[in-house]
Amino acid sequence: MERKIEAAGERLACALTESNRRAPQARVCVVGCPAILPADGTGCGGDLPLAPAT
Repeated sequence: MERKIEAAGERLACALTESNRRAPQARVCVVGCPAILPADGTGCGGDLPLAPAT
């Protein structure tokens, strides 16, 4: 799970850096939540217990 979160952060950072390079005056808004965690709340271990998605 930690690797997935780190990879998503790295991809987002790269995308934002490239956006800034191409359009330095642009206003960029990041919205939403990446689908990193399983919808049923499993696989997160004891560190991050989640309720199942509804």
